[in-house]
Amino acid sequence: MSWKIRFYRGLNKSIEVNLAEGRLAIGSDPLQADIVLVDEDIAPVHLILEVEPDSIRLLEWAGEVAPSQNGEPLSSGATLQALTRQEAGPLLWAFCDQQHTFPNQLAEPTVTPRQRPARQNRSRVAGGMLILCLVLALGLLMLLGHEGWQRSNMSNGMAEQELRRFLNGDSAYRHVSVQMMPNNEPLLLKGYVNLNQQRLALQQYLDAHSLSYRLELRTMEELRQGVDFILQKLGYTQVQSSNGKQTGWIRLMGEVTDTSQQWNDIEPLLKRDVPGLLGIENKTKFTGNHLKRLDMLLAKHDLPNTLTYKDKNDRIEFTGQLDEHQAHNFQRLQQVFKQEFGNQPALVLLNNKRLTRNDELNFDVRAVSLGRIPYVVLKNNLRYPVGATTENGLRIEAIRQDAIVITKGEQQFIIKLNRSPVL
Repeated sequence: MSWKIRFYRGLNKSIEVNLAEGRLAIGSDPLQADIVLVDEDIAPVHLILEVEPDSIRLLEWAGEVAPSQNGEPLSSGATLQALTRQEAGPLLWAFCDQQHTFPNQLAEPTVTPRQRPARQNRSRVAGGMLILCLVLALGLLMLLGHEGWQRSNMSNGMAEQELRRFLNGDSAYRHVSVQMMPNNEPLLLKGYVNLNQQRLALQQYLDAHSLSYRLELRTMEELRQGVDFILQKLGYTQVQSSNGKQTGWIRLMGEVTDTSQQWNDIEPLLKRDVPGLLGIENKTKFTGNHLKRLDMLLAKHDLPNTLTYKDKNDRIEFTGQLDEHQAHNFQRLQQVFKQEFGNQPALVLLNNKRLTRNDELNFDVRAVSLGRIPYVVLKNNLRYPVGATTENGLRIEAIRQDAIVITKGEQQFIIKLNRSPVL
């Protein structure tokens, strides 16, 4: 059986998280806690549970006051009941298996009523008076009920309009939506804000206006905290996170030396373990063994048996014949490699395939100068230095003693100079 947890108080109110088996720490310290809560009065390690296939047990807690279950104090090692009110200081939560649904609100703690002595001298007249009072009260409620219902509906509608004005008046809530629920169920607020404090301010507004609501609101701050916590645990200490271009996305920056499958799977791993995370913008760069990473990229783009390459320090030259689909895959590989390793080494495809008529280079070299400002002289007797573009759209990328590197669109070509005259 697999379990999940839901919080009913604080910044993480209404948030549900799946639980993995084993020791589970809940607290405010990202380096010690498995589930990080940043509410006030939450200890660095606030609560420690043991998650087992058939039960969840209480192990340790912070503070002198013991956690309670449905109002009853608990001891260390106690087995907890699913779908039951659990409290530990400011923390209010419940758990259940993943096949069940949590209630919107937890029931108040059960209070055992004290036994009162039966009154045997109660007279029939007193009983009759009680019944009469109840009948009169019921009649009064029926008379005022319709008017009260109308006033209540008007009050709720005005409160909802005020809420929408409050959200529209603050750019921090531009990604928050309000959804009316059927059957007079609580308002549903969904979306994202940047900071935990902004979500807390919204909760305080809702509570102050006595609105019945359900908050499914994430903060980019808690997404970054969750991502940073997982990256630290996996050993990626040189990777930093920031907000992505899209709401709910996180950008990763920094350097990575690990080229294992674990890093290749980092995006689905983070999306699985960080609630509310929609995607990852991976802007990290690899350092170290770039050839090992290149082999992985070739395999990923279905090119390992199609191309052979030679490492020339500042560039890596590829040879092989590619069809249109393979050429597209190679261009994607170039983009990924450049993003991870920068401009050096550059990936250069030595295209030995005869160009079609529309793609002919028309690059007839008459002479090459390797002086202080290298340039090449073409058939039209014009000089083209590095960075210049010919009439037919060819850009001079580099002029070396043995070759000229040119680009056309996304393709790069190397023209050997074994027989070309040098000035």
